[in-house]
This record gives sequence, C-alpha cells and structure tokens, in this order.
Amino acid sequence: MEITPMTTQKTPHSFITSACVLLCAGVISLAATAGAAPTDSDVLASLSSQGITKGITELAANSQTLADKAKQYCEQKDDASLAEAREAWKKAYISWCWLSPFKIGPMKEMQLYKRIGLWRSNDIIFKGITTSPDFKAMLKAPELRGFAASEWILFASEKPSAETACGHLVDVASEIAELSAQAQKEWGEKSSEFVNAGDGMPYMMESEAMSPVVAEALNTTETMLRDRIGLPSNFFKGEAKTELLEAYHSKTTGKGLQATLDGLKTVLDGGAPASILELLATKDGLVNKKNPKLAKAIRKNLDNIQKMLNKITAEKEPLAKQIADDPATMKKVYKKLQKLEEQLLELSLGLELDVKAGLEAQILRQE
Repeated sequence: MEITPMTTQKTPHSFITSACVLLCAGVISLAATAGAAPTDSDVLASLSSQGITKGITELAANSQTLADKAKQYCEQKDDASLAEAREAWKKAYISWCWLSPFKIGPMKEMQLYKRIGLWRSNDIIFKGITTSPDFKAMLKAPELRGFAASEWILFASEKPSAETACGHLVDVASEIAELSAQAQKEWGEKSSEFVNAGDGMPYMMESEAMSPVVAEALNTTETMLRDRIGLPSNFFKGEAKTELLEAYHSKTTGKGLQATLDGLKTVLDGGAPASILELLATKDGLVNKKNPKLAKAIRKNLDNIQKMLNKITAEKEPLAKQIADDPATMKKVYKKLQKLEEQLLELSLGLELDVKAGLEAQILRQE
C-alpha cells in the first residue's frame, strides 16, 4: 500500500484543527493541575510564605513604626504626634492579632505572647505605675508591658505627659519592635526547616511541622472564647465586664477580632489549593480517610462567623457597648467559635496530627 506524504501547505481547516488540539491539551493539562491534591510539603510551603513570613514581616514593620512614633510623641508632646502614635499602635496591634494562630517556632521559643501580648491588668494598676515613681520596680512585670501598657498610656488619657508614662511608653514600644524584629530574623533563618520537614531535624515528618500550627490555631480559638469574648461578656450570665476587653480604650477590639479570624482563615484555607482544608478533603491517611464533608463544614462555619462579625463591626457603637447592650449577637459568635474549636480537633484527628505532641515539642525547643 502506497503512503501519500503529507503536504506542508496548511489549509485554514488544518490551522483550526491544530489550534483545537493545542487548546484541548492545554485545558486537560490545566484541569489536571487544578485537580491535583496538595501534598503536605505544598501546604507547609504555603503556610510559611502566605502565613508566618507575611505575618511576622508586617508585625516587625508596624512595630518599628510604633516605636518611632512613640518616641516622636514623647519628644514633641503635641496633638499631631499623639494621633500618629495612636494610629501606629492600632496597626501594630492588628498585625499582632493576625499573627496569633502562627505563633510557632521562634515566636513560641521567645515567649512572644507572654512578653508583649498579655492583657491582665486593670486601669488602677496602669495609672499607678505610669504616674508615680514609687512603682518603678513593677514596670518590668510582663503583664504591665507590651500592647496592653502602650495602649493604656496612649489612649486612656487625653494626652499622657508624665515622664514616667512617656518613659514606659518608649520602653515597651521599643521592646515590641525589637522582639518582633528578632522573631522575623530567626524565622528567616529557620523557615527552611519548616518547609522541608521530613528531611531531618527538627522535623522528622511533615506532620511534626504541621501539628504545632493546628495546635496554635486551637489555642487562638480558645483565647478568643475565654479572654476576648467570654470574660468581658461575663460568659453571658450577668452584667458584662467590658473593661476586660482587649484594646478597650482604643476601641480596636472589633478590628482585633476580625484580624484574628483572618489569621485563622489563612491557617486553614489561605493557601488554597495548597491549604490544610484542601489536604483534609483530598488526603487519605494511614488510618483515616479524606473528609471533604468536614472541610466543607469548616468553611461554612468560618463564613458564618465572618457574617456575624460583619454585622458587629458595621455598627457605629464600639464593641464594648454592643456586648453590654445587645449580647445576643456576640453570643452567637461565641457558639460558632466553640463549634470551630470542636471542628479543629476533628480535623487534627482526620489528618492524623498530634496537637498535644506539637505543643510539647514547642515547649522542649523553648527550653
């Protein structure tokens, strides 16, 4: 049988055919890529770049601005510099809230939360330490430093001018900046260990790197429930104690809650398709099967929490007044966060993560 050679002349039809073949191949290739399940390594890389690195970089930058503006105010003591210092505080605090679920590695080892994030003292104590030199010895106590102390000095009075107050403001703002910069530097040096988990110490398996992240997400959810909503609302059992709200004086509580939720959403689904939730939906473990139903339920719950927070933050009244006057909506947020906490525990089981071991490993590295 004679085989007729193909002509090199292309007809319009052959151009269309070739284009269709190339287009179809491209579509198939894209579909395969889009439908590919993420690996543990993909998720760790996403958590590092879109979560921890992004968060600690923003915190370091905003904290340095706070330190600069606090110093500027204490030198000038005018309304304009006070307004700038207050705005810088809000940005740094919101960055801190966003980073909350990512406080692993250097942040945990440095005890960053204890050193700059505690919120336990009341106005009487803050007034005492910032107005009288007699309480100078107390100024180094962790609960009288960090974001809580700097917020009180900047917002609790019209214009803080006492030397003790300004000295403490500059001191704690500088410490926040220095610790944030140190955490950023150390994470930059250690992030490759996290991303390449499974290649050796300190993470012999990918799950050993991912477990602390989920554990910290659980910690953050519990902190929101207990400290940021439960205690100030008196757990919805009596008269609200709104003075216990974080960022009460600056009226930044609602934005802080929103930033924390944004951080949680980034932990769980921020790197889609290389996200923890996508891993839950597509990965079979040694014992447990993939669970797309739970992944969908968590996404739905996060959406519901967001809608409720949208309603709260849209109000002109500060969150403190809303909790006191109309606690029903915040109680709904509380219930949904409780559900999220339960879902995170189920997620950790589904992905066969040992959140308890994750926390213990961080403590050991810290020691």
